[in-house]
Amino acid sequence: MSTCSKTAQYFASIRSSAKALTAFFEAFPKGGDIHHHALGALLPEAIWAKGGRFWANAEGQLSASAQPGFLPLYSYNKSEMLANWSIKGASKEGRAQQFFNFFGKIAPIFQGQEGYWLGQIAQQAAAENILYVETLIEAPAARQELWSWTQGWSSQPANFEGWTQSLLHYGIEDLIQEVLAEIAGWQADYQALEGPKAQLGLQWYAVRTYPLPMVFAQLYLAFQLAQQSDWVLAVNLVGPEHAELSQAEFEGQMQALRYLKQLFPSVSLALHAGELRPDILAGRPYQNPIEQAIQLGAKRIGHGVGLPLERDAAACLQMMKERAIPLELLLTSNAFILGLPAEQHPFSTYLAAEVPIVLASDDPALLATSLSQEYCLLAQNSQLSYEDFKQLSFNSIRYSFLSEEEKENLEQELKKAFLSFEDRKINPINH
Repeated sequence: MSTCSKTAQYFASIRSSAKALTAFFEAFPKGGDIHHHALGALLPEAIWAKGGRFWANAEGQLSASAQPGFLPLYSYNKSEMLANWSIKGASKEGRAQQFFNFFGKIAPIFQGQEGYWLGQIAQQAAAENILYVETLIEAPAARQELWSWTQGWSSQPANFEGWTQSLLHYGIEDLIQEVLAEIAGWQADYQALEGPKAQLGLQWYAVRTYPLPMVFAQLYLAFQLAQQSDWVLAVNLVGPEHAELSQAEFEGQMQALRYLKQLFPSVSLALHAGELRPDILAGRPYQNPIEQAIQLGAKRIGHGVGLPLERDAAACLQMMKERAIPLELLLTSNAFILGLPAEQHPFSTYLAAEVPIVLASDDPALLATSLSQEYCLLAQNSQLSYEDFKQLSFNSIRYSFLSEEEKENLEQELKKAFLSFEDRKINPINH
């Protein structure tokens, strides 16, 4: 019997033991974590350790300067402050809003130290046997600049060509160069970091909860960066899909993406789509975001739990299968934000339709999870075999936005990691 078969046999024998599964998946080579938010990956302990010059209020909102209601961070009880930076113990009421509020709390400590934090993320991933992280990021100062430019722009009707000319008039090309220089600095800091670290790629995001002209401006910047930077690999939209403005401006946002995809056809697109349940929509109509994302040319679908609400779910599944568009499966995130437990998640429908799946952590620090824990959770709520989980690990490299050469290199590295995992002197099957 091969070492792979023996490991598969051992895995089958521990399915009912949470402790054994945890140990197994902590050692398991996990390929990549490719639906991942940088801000959501800052560990509370690390924020505290780096926060000596910051101010905070009692709810954990950080500030780089003194202001009313804020005290030096270290004036507070450490354990109480750490609790503000994780969803552990969060009440069930208003969970989605609690979740999205967390990002604003900790954002100030990230600004100006992006390279440091990206290095920390890469080291955390390597310690978890992850080879590659594709993380979502932006530059808040650039977002503020775009916000100042777009004040007063009317979205009735949408005028993408006119808005493009206005952005050029205000100096978007200079802003692009400034942000590209920032990104180069982050990359240099990350590369200078010594010790084991995962490879990193970036997705640039726009926040969908702004008025349409502002969303367009953010997307225009994102597409330009993805076209010009070798580290920005794709564009995404973030923010609560159920928010009032997200819903009201949804069709306009899709039109903006279509327009920009025509201008920048080589830029890859991944979309959070269908992170919705009927109750969280509060009576608003479901607008078939998964189908829309597929038609736009999105190469990955994030969350996708709204599949049963799509007007033609079977057609969506068929298109995803034919076009090899994977579902980014985010079990803990969907359970916390949407109240959707793993056993109710429609991932089995995707699997039955032969849609590829990648497993990811979303916001591991905020959600108090890890990619290893996501693998455990899926093992406890499915009948997937060891070979299936191994395929998931390779999927996370195959469906990344890396170049084909980089994918091939990482796949070779992953193959070696599995050979070591399955044939080590202290093998899991001997425990």
